Amino acid sequence: MLEITSIHERQHFCVLFLVVMLLCFFTNNLSLSSKLNTTRCFENDRKFLLNIHQGCSSGYNISYIHECCDWPGITCSSLTGRVIGLDLWVFLDNCFWGAEYPTSLRPSSISLKDLVSLQVDMDGVTFSKGFSSFITSFPNLKHLYLESYEEPGIAIPMELGNLTRLETFEVNSYSNTMYANTLKMFSRLSSLKRLVLSSVFLKEATDWLNVVSNLSHLEHLDLSFCRLPRAIYHSQRGVNSSKSLSYLDFSFNNLDASSSWSWILNHSSLNSLLISHNQLAGSIPNNFKRMTSLSHLDLSYNRLDGQLPSSLLGLCGLRNLDVSQNRRLQGDLSRIFQSLSCAKESLTVLSLQRNLFSGLLPDLTMFSRLSKLTLHSNRLNGSLPSYANRSTMASSLTVFDVHNNQLTGSVPDLSALRSLRVLKLQNNKLNGSVHPGLGQLSRLKHLDVSSNSLKGDLGISHFANLSSLRYFDISFNSLTMNIGCSWVPPFRLETIGLASCNVGSRFPEWLRTQTNYSRLDLSNSGISDTVPFWFWNLSSVATFISLSRNRLHGKLPMDLSFKYYMNPAIDLSFNFLEGTIPSFFGNTVYLNLSRNSFYGPVSFLCLNSFTLGIDLSHNIFSGNFPNCWSNFETMSVMDLSNNSFSGQLPCSLGNLSSLQSLHLRHNKFSGKLPMSLCNLTYLFDLDLGDNLFTGEIPGCLGTMLKNLTILSLRNNSISGNIPPQLCHPSVQILDLSTNNISGVIPKCLCDTNSNDAEKEPTCGYV
Repeated sequence: MLEITSIHERQHFCVLFLVVMLLCFFTNNLSLSSKLNTTRCFENDRKFLLNIHQGCSSGYNISYIHECCDWPGITCSSLTGRVIGLDLWVFLDNCFWGAEYPTSLRPSSISLKDLVSLQVDMDGVTFSKGFSSFITSFPNLKHLYLESYEEPGIAIPMELGNLTRLETFEVNSYSNTMYANTLKMFSRLSSLKRLVLSSVFLKEATDWLNVVSNLSHLEHLDLSFCRLPRAIYHSQRGVNSSKSLSYLDFSFNNLDASSSWSWILNHSSLNSLLISHNQLAGSIPNNFKRMTSLSHLDLSYNRLDGQLPSSLLGLCGLRNLDVSQNRRLQGDLSRIFQSLSCAKESLTVLSLQRNLFSGLLPDLTMFSRLSKLTLHSNRLNGSLPSYANRSTMASSLTVFDVHNNQLTGSVPDLSALRSLRVLKLQNNKLNGSVHPGLGQLSRLKHLDVSSNSLKGDLGISHFANLSSLRYFDISFNSLTMNIGCSWVPPFRLETIGLASCNVGSRFPEWLRTQTNYSRLDLSNSGISDTVPFWFWNLSSVATFISLSRNRLHGKLPMDLSFKYYMNPAIDLSFNFLEGTIPSFFGNTVYLNLSRNSFYGPVSFLCLNSFTLGIDLSHNIFSGNFPNCWSNFETMSVMDLSNNSFSGQLPCSLGNLSSLQSLHLRHNKFSGKLPMSLCNLTYLFDLDLGDNLFTGEIPGCLGTMLKNLTILSLRNNSISGNIPPQLCHPSVQILDLSTNNISGVIPKCLCDTNSNDAEKEPTCGYV
């Protein structure tokens, strides 16, 4: 028994000894590692970086105590401790140079010999000749990134050709702030794999196609937004074109089919091909059979026509196909979907909108991964397929957009589309009911069925689980909101469209819960009620509110202190509202109170100089015209007709420099027409009829208002001659009837309906 205990004690001692030895080993290693960490920064690297930073006129004061591998923007090798990465923008922390790059940035005996990655922000820098030499003084540089967002006219250095080991050259340029008149500096970069020149101005670089054709190791090429000149590809023997090019982006250029297709289709290794927003015209070549790796193809916003080629639709790895906005592509949609059957397990995005595709909307159940389907603005007809209780269908569908077609029938049960977030069915010919299964789409954020002929009731079940809904528009249908007064919706909407629907005679109580909407349209919705006080306190971020064409009555609250932070457009026209106008309406960008019974002063109009339009017509407003228009430079429409305004027009009216339409008809304005009206050079519609104006017609109305199309001064007390300047060709309607005008009628206004072409128009007198 004692012997056994002794054995156990020896084992316990051995284990303890082993643990102690391991602890000692790790402690020594940690100590050694700590010492290495404090000395791993090479002195030459440190000196080089300090010289750079000392040339800075301002910026982050780096600590000279810490070793350089811990400085911001610096990356060191974990094996050698040498600096291998330098981000100058981060390292210098928003430093701005003085007159030119400091001497320390020019080549010297001290350099970062092992540097492989360099990132330079070009803004705030005045370039010296030393800059190009600086970025090319690193013999092992493989990755070079240049950024420019502000300084215009920065040329890509020709000395880049000396960086023979460069694998990545990437430019982040905003709106063509950088440029290159040639790309021959890249001809010697035989190791280049990634070339990104997006937004670099290359309009003069006519050699671009020949240069990139000889980069034999190129894998990623981005020449988007470059204004590429048209170039002709000459297929030559001996051209060492890349066999590994997988990403190609020529978007937003001026490429046409003749100069592009032959070169592009020669790269069978492409995975992503993006050529949107170009001038590609004609039919799409049927030469995609060899491009078996192609997964993303974007040909949108071109001028392509004809049908989609079979070699394209037969690509089994296709994930994203976008041929939208070509306007003239055509074909039967069912056949297209059938041809895409090889990609039924890979296709995730299909965008065919704004073309001439026709036929019935096919079943989507075959595409198990389809996430986004946009087919709007085509010629599709027939009814919507039902997707109810189909566990095998593409439950990943998030966007279903078929608006602006010719679809008919009902909105069927779509409850199986459980991932759906966007459903756009507007501007079709749907003429049935809406299935309550719609209310089961708990992830739905955007629902638009407006401008159809849908009918029937929408009950609580239609909205039961729509907790994610933010955009809701059922306008211009024959739908009835049958939800009761006590209903509390599960959503918080940002856009509410109920125009020309039936929401009931009472003002919708459920709107009290919608405190964050930006757009609300309840026009022509059958409401016969007062506007509750709480309505005006709902959303401070509203940009558009329309309650027009109802039977609203009563007065607006005068003591409301609520503020709209977004200066909304408000339309209360065609109702039975009355009373004076609260001052908070002066903070609107557009205000339409026409066809009501409002009265009182209109001084509230002077509160917001950013107002774009005002319509107070057909009310009973009175008093003088406000004289506060000196700073209203954005006002384009003003209609105060059919009221009881009086007095003279103020001279400040001529400061409305953007005004296009001015209607003051049927008031009691008097006095002479102010000469300042001639400053309204954008005015095309001027109606001052049915007032008490006197004096003569200013001739400058014809000479200064070059856009004037309609001029009505009828039924006033205007005297004098008709100015010949009104014979401006833009004037199409001129009504001067029922005035005190006398004298000779200008020839341009005479009767020219004569059978004798040689006779001059006969003019008379007023």
